[in-house]
Amino acid sequence: MYLKTYLILAWVVITAITIYAISTLGINLLQYFFGDMLTNGWRMQFNVDFAMHLGLFMFWVVWREESRTTGIICAVLVTLGGEFTFLYLLHRLYKADGNIKELVLGRHA
Repeated sequence: MYLKTYLILAWVVITAITIYAISTLGINLLQYFFGDMLTNGWRMQFNVDFAMHLGLFMFWVVWREESRTTGIICAVLVTLGGEFTFLYLLHRLYKADGNIKELVLGRHA
């Protein structure tokens, strides 16, 4: 129950922040993601750390899905960050009927 609540709340917050960012800065995400990485060490650290986490999550999604095609499509969508991953996890948690082992292991459960 707590995980479902967290995923819903996290998705709402990320969606609201995304809408705000797009309305104030535009949709040019790459300019802001890569723009000042070389001049700001902490920005570089955060962005590289975030990208590595996304990569790990992408590998896990492909591994756990029944279909490789579905896994690859979902893995590509993971690059959208929380906008997709929170909904993906919520959907998979619902399909697993709250069973965390099934959520984590997917076809390997």
